[in-house]
Amino acid sequence: MHLVVVYRAACISVVTTEQSKHLTNANEHNWVNLKIIMTESNDRKEEKLSKRWVQDTLISDDPEWPLFEIYENYETRQSKIGNETVLYSVNLPSNLLSSLIDGSAPSANFKYTDLINSIKVASSEEACCWVQINEPDNVLAIVEDVWAHTWDEYYSQDHQLEALLTNPAPEGGCSFMCLVPTSRSWVLVHELNPENDFTISIHANENFSDDVLAKLGVSAVADVRIEGANLSS
Repeated sequence: MHLVVVYRAACISVVTTEQSKHLTNANEHNWVNLKIIMTESNDRKEEKLSKRWVQDTLISDDPEWPLFEIYENYETRQSKIGNETVLYSVNLPSNLLSSLIDGSAPSANFKYTDLINSIKVASSEEACCWVQINEPDNVLAIVEDVWAHTWDEYYSQDHQLEALLTNPAPEGGCSFMCLVPTSRSWVLVHELNPENDFTISIHANENFSDDVLAKLGVSAVADVRIEGANLSS
């Protein structure tokens, strides 16, 4: 039997080799649990910060119409965050199932997972949160949900799309799903309005948008690249 000396503060204990292995495994397990707790704590902190940033920056402070407002000027679609680049824009039929059958809804020229992965590479896997905003009856914007995004391909690559359909704005309002990074230097926006217009766009500086497009291998589907402010704080 081999004996191992274990130092614990000012105390010295003598344990067997087998007991030492158990202590090592227990310490590794505790360290893994600690890292998980720290990660979850950081995620919750960033979720709160992202929610506050959206409320302060992307929701109008107009007391009568506190709506989602990512544009400095809605008519010219001048974005608050760099430029807007539209990736996909379509008017969906009222019956989504029928559109799958008859092909009436045109498909994008890219796969959605490829879009997320292109942003993953362009942003160097920057920490992000998904923020869902609904506008009940289009009278006020409410942050419905916030959750930390993971770049792991196994998780949540299209959960945000499902949330747009399963948790829409009541009474025919607009719904928005935004991917918000910690830098606040770009935002990926999904918009679904009462007329069934669905749009995916990136609001960012031109270099970032061009990098995403290049990695995706596509061009913007609409000429909606309007120069605006670079709002990153």
